[in-house]
Amino acid sequence: MRNKRVLITGASGFIGAHLTRLFLESGSTVFVLKRGKTPSWRLQDIMDDIQQENIDLRDASAVEKSLRCIKPDIICHAAIYGGYPSQQQENEMFETNCLGTVNLVNACVRDGLELFIHAGTSSEYGIKNQPMSEDHVCRPHTPYGVTKAFATTYCQMKALTEGLPITTLRLFSPFGPYEVETRLVPTLILSCLQDKDPRLSSPANVRDFIYIEDVLDAFKKVILHKDRCAGQIINIGQGCQHTVGDVARLVQRLTRTRAQLRWGEMENPRREVPVWQADIRKAKELLDWQPAHDLEQGLTKTIAWFRDHLTLYESANAASL
Repeated sequence: MRNKRVLITGASGFIGAHLTRLFLESGSTVFVLKRGKTPSWRLQDIMDDIQQENIDLRDASAVEKSLRCIKPDIICHAAIYGGYPSQQQENEMFETNCLGTVNLVNACVRDGLELFIHAGTSSEYGIKNQPMSEDHVCRPHTPYGVTKAFATTYCQMKALTEGLPITTLRLFSPFGPYEVETRLVPTLILSCLQDKDPRLSSPANVRDFIYIEDVLDAFKKVILHKDRCAGQIINIGQGCQHTVGDVARLVQRLTRTRAQLRWGEMENPRREVPVWQADIRKAKELLDWQPAHDLEQGLTKTIAWFRDHLTLYESANAASL
């Protein structure tokens, strides 16, 4: 990845910030497209090392002009709207996730572009009664899932019909450093480190949790095997599901907290299902990838990072996360 020109959308978000750091550490020149006054607390310590442009992906002409100037070798598209409970505007989801993706893909200059990695989501699948496979028909049951399924389908169509080197990694439930504090794992860790009782919904809800370092390793594997990945959709998850109760009790034990878990005190607007698990056979076969961390290993690393960065979250509270 050294000496590559890399463009990252959504760089101020959880996944995008980690990708930005990954490519900087590899010796790449990193360009980030940032929309308006989006908070950049995750990037504050590396702002001088990246090249930033204030571009709204919904503006097709601005996106096209920006890509002509940047001439990226690699594009990582991680910009989304609707991934958090506070983001409920359906028009915004459509414009960001659908229109923004269309504009970015159509602005790609075929000559010189080596790879376009689109960050998809398991929300595209909808309700299944078995581990989710890339061959399953997507029947998303949320507006967010619908818009992300469109984006993935559009990317795959362009790859197959026009030969664009686009790969979608369909991410399940990543967690780790820099995740927004309103999400489950940071809520648990921050509460337990401060001996405060976390307010939770139900211990029975399930997710396929995947540690962020394993997600980044999947991105690296796509770059390594890019010739075999064009037009592919690939699940990236642990390959097993855990209940929210499993995670909460594990964080309790690892932090040695005095905090007590307060179940049923947080409303959950999501429709919960009994199975939310990735079938990762394709990632193993196509990318030679599998997660290196189990849930406890990932949480142990995440807790250690949060212990060292509590002040970062205190200062970030002054901004919208």
